[in-house]
Amino acid sequence: MRLKTYIVEDNPTIRENLIGTLEELAFINSVGTAETENDGKAWLVESRNEWDLAIVDLFLKQGSGLGVLAACRNRASAEGRGSQQLRHRRHSPALCSVGRRRGV
Repeated sequence: MRLKTYIVEDNPTIRENLIGTLEELAFINSVGTAETENDGKAWLVESRNEWDLAIVDLFLKQGSGLGVLAACRNRASAEGRGSQQLRHRRHSPALCSVGRRRGV
């Protein structure tokens, strides 16, 4: 079963390569993307139950991935879900909510 994955990355080349690689190797299905903090948070509000995993670039051209991660944490608190530690593409730890656990 594929994880429904939401990706926040402002570099189109990195974003498209990441999606292609993860869909091929990690059994994910990209369900949404954003390039800015505001777009990222807006998508999360509109799509509360439509994703299982979020991959967030912390250094965005507009805003910060930290604001997006806070929105992920708010979702976890509101729904009584835990959070899981993920790794940022530059290998610094970041917290984000993982939705329904599907064998992860």
